[in-house]
Amino acid sequence: MKTRFPRRLPKPSAGVTLALVALIVASTGTATAAGLLITSKQIKDGTIQAVDLSKDVKASLKADSKGSSIEGAWKFTVTRTEPGAPPPFTAYVTFAAGGAAVEANQNNQSTALGAWKKLGGREYRYTVTRFKFSSSGVATSTVTPLETDTLSQDGNSLDGTSTVTISDLSGNTIATGTANTHGVRINP
Repeated sequence: MKTRFPRRLPKPSAGVTLALVALIVASTGTATAAGLLITSKQIKDGTIQAVDLSKDVKASLKADSKGSSIEGAWKFTVTRTEPGAPPPFTAYVTFAAGGAAVEANQNNQSTALGAWKKLGGREYRYTVTRFKFSSSGVATSTVTPLETDTLSQDGNSLDGTSTVTISDLSGNTIATGTANTHGVRINP
């Protein structure tokens, strides 16, 4: 005895059709994304080649290898420019990867903490804030320079200008000043 099948399947409803399309899109989209996504765990050390990198990444790496970053340790000569300013002084600044900055100088002040960023090309801006103390060791104010520097072509020196704001401990401006700076990279 022969089993007979209907010649036509019944037409699915709009809801069933929509659900089927959504199921197909969701399952293929997830499978496609999962098949194309590569994580750092899947990459073995030393296997990425230059050809695997984008043009922008290659340009950034090439520029940084030529000393176009201020990251590292620097010795600065700071020359205040306002009338009657004290003589130039020495400051040491470290610019860390990620934008942190630490500065120490020979004046009666604490170590300063702050941040830096690249403005474009060879120009950078940084600011730090430190406490200033009385002769008896009591904090009296804060000193905050905002400095813009231009890095030399060889990446081993920079020149800049800064505006310095001295504030009381409540944040009220007491005085302002300006300075020119020259920095030399400290190499091991």
